[in-house]
Amino acid sequence: MRLLPSTRLRLQARLAPATGRGPGGDRIAAVLRVVGDRAPVAADRTAPDTPPSPAASIAAPDGPAGPASPTITRAPTTLQRAAGALRAGLRRATDGLPADARALLPGLVIGDTTRIPAELDDAFHATDLTHLLAVSGANFTILLAVLIGPPHLATRPERRGLAPRVGISLRGTALVGGALTLGFVVVCRPEPSVLRAATCGLITLAAIGTGRRRSLLPALAGAVLLLVLYDPWLARDFGFLLSVLATGALLTIAPRWSAALRRRGVPPRLAEVLAAAAAAQAACAPVVAVLAARVGLVAVPCNLLAELAVAPATVLGFAALAVAPLSLPLAKAAAWPAALPAEWIAGVARTGAALPGAEVSWPGGWAGGLLLAALTALVLGAGPRFLRGRTARRSPTGAGPDGGERSSVATGTRPDGAGLGAGPGARPGGAGQVVTGTGSGEPTGLSGAGLGAGPERPRSRRSGRWLAAGFVLVLVLAVFRPPPVTRVLTGWPPAGWRLVACDVGQGDALVLAAGRAGTAVVIDAGPEPRLVDRCLRRLGVERIPILILTHFHADHVDGLPGVLRGRAVGAIQTTTYAEPPAQVAFVRRTAASARIPLVAAAVGERRSLGPKLSWQVLWPPAQDPTQDLAQDPTQDPTQDPTQDPTTSPHFEDANDASVTLLVRTAGLTLFLPGDLEPPAQQQLLAAHPDLPAVDVLKVAHHGSSYQDPTLQERLRPRLALVTAGKRNPYGHPSPRTLAALAGQGASVLRTDVDGAVAVVSAPGADGAASSRSHRRLLVKTSLER
Repeated sequence: MRLLPSTRLRLQARLAPATGRGPGGDRIAAVLRVVGDRAPVAADRTAPDTPPSPAASIAAPDGPAGPASPTITRAPTTLQRAAGALRAGLRRATDGLPADARALLPGLVIGDTTRIPAELDDAFHATDLTHLLAVSGANFTILLAVLIGPPHLATRPERRGLAPRVGISLRGTALVGGALTLGFVVVCRPEPSVLRAATCGLITLAAIGTGRRRSLLPALAGAVLLLVLYDPWLARDFGFLLSVLATGALLTIAPRWSAALRRRGVPPRLAEVLAAAAAAQAACAPVVAVLAARVGLVAVPCNLLAELAVAPATVLGFAALAVAPLSLPLAKAAAWPAALPAEWIAGVARTGAALPGAEVSWPGGWAGGLLLAALTALVLGAGPRFLRGRTARRSPTGAGPDGGERSSVATGTRPDGAGLGAGPGARPGGAGQVVTGTGSGEPTGLSGAGLGAGPERPRSRRSGRWLAAGFVLVLVLAVFRPPPVTRVLTGWPPAGWRLVACDVGQGDALVLAAGRAGTAVVIDAGPEPRLVDRCLRRLGVERIPILILTHFHADHVDGLPGVLRGRAVGAIQTTTYAEPPAQVAFVRRTAASARIPLVAAAVGERRSLGPKLSWQVLWPPAQDPTQDLAQDPTQDPTQDPTQDPTTSPHFEDANDASVTLLVRTAGLTLFLPGDLEPPAQQQLLAAHPDLPAVDVLKVAHHGSSYQDPTLQERLRPRLALVTAGKRNPYGHPSPRTLAALAGQGASVLRTDVDGAVAVVSAPGADGAASSRSHRRLLVKTSLER
């Protein structure tokens, strides 16, 4: 049940240990059972088509009349019901839009992210565009700009916006803006970023209404002080901290950088948006490193590209929100044009996140954040000084016409447009030296050559341009990471690789080279689209004749959109056991939207691609090897025609139905069992008593302790690959399993420790190479018996 704000309810609850797994195969720590009276609930149905998360759901015992609900002791207020109606109206107005626009537009306007799929949310995080979905100052500024026009003109006779056009006075404009601000908070909900933006806006509106000088930095400081006094817990809220840091950077750093860019010939509007994006990123990156242990390299260009579409999408979205309660057709008419900019923003996020170097790993926690902050300050502080020092060393002083020493001048631009000269902000710069400033007493930081030394100035400028060009080239190579260049510089991917276990966190994603360059067979997709997509891009995989999903648990199938992104996929092969239903439906929808056929794997099936790659399906038993699993995605996934209880084997868990492969590639033998548990491992060994020893074993179920020792003894692998996430909550891999493998003489490589692992085949030797994504550490492990 989903409730509107201001609703009061009474409930009784009992905390009980969980007895199984959730729908996605994830473990649940505990279950909260709630008992209450049956009563009508005024629900804000934020996502009627999306079930609540199992970890956050309230399970209530069923009674004779249906499930019980907590007792509602007070209905939501009229104001909250009106706000709920506005939100619901916007969702209805966007129902017919394309998928990305339908998901994004409510998020851009009111912060409703319930429709955004996980892979798109991951893309927004990877490109640092999540601030667009957390309603903040940008949304509020756009909304107020419609009313009052540019804020710096709000108190001048040439002020713009709707207010002066309809004859509203300054004081009236401030009152209308205040009412609009309060409505904005109610509709978008009082999230930390919303409160910060609204408080700053109210202070600014008060200054406009009273005719006093408007100063944004004191307004920000006052807003932060008031909010922290009202709710001290905001001081520990990272969302609030990021909002304040970004706003502070826009008010302090961005204007200086914008002015510097304009002095270097950058168009004013481009200089403003570039400086704003760079300043916000510089201020927020250390906090992001604390939270996510990463640094984004594409945040600034992605924000620049997304900025082109934010204003039209937001304005049209607010128009649809406002008219939805009055006329749904008019609201839909306003929402349709907003679909194009919303789709553009989604495309920017996906494209940026798909780049191999979109983000790099960085030490997490406060130590990593402080380190990044120190490096940022060092670069920003020492960089200009270094360039000035180079220019000074290149600028010789010579005798002037009077035999004296030529003076050195640092040029600057004052706000009134004055150029060289000692203006009001000028100050002595030393013996025979004058430094002009911006009128505020601060030096501009631009250095010029000595007066009269004409030939030296172009040389210093050329040097600076070469340095800038070199920096841009290094950054482009770091982001795009072309496989030939990457292989030369880092050794990854190694030449002649036959199998790669991608580092996708707590999940599986394996890649088998299929002979032709850019062609591979992919086994499982991992838990996140961007991680598997990045792995495939680094390997240069463009064509996938067949994608095999061993079973339907989330850590094996949720990354499916990332595998399909920008690649030609011939078919998707799956297990015959259609559980859990939510993931089965997800795979069917994704395959249907991409027009890729779904087929079931069958025991005994043999396939080959080229002269060096072949495989045999060993498990699970299947009723029909040609059964097409492509169902209508709107059909109830629990009613699966491929799951006939009279012919299908009984499995305790979806893990036991994992598609298991025996692969032969370039003289190597590989055993890939998915997540098979011991009962299924024993049955497989009984069904295939002639199972050979193998070169490589992908350890089942991420190296958990549940392994059949008889199967391991039969396989006797030379190399064991463990796919597990760093610091995962399940304790994978198990020390007992690792010890057993080592006791059999197997070399063990783990994706949580070694990163992506490649099994390579060379003319004289076979080996394994592992690579951390952020430093490409190359390790060799002999596979010779």
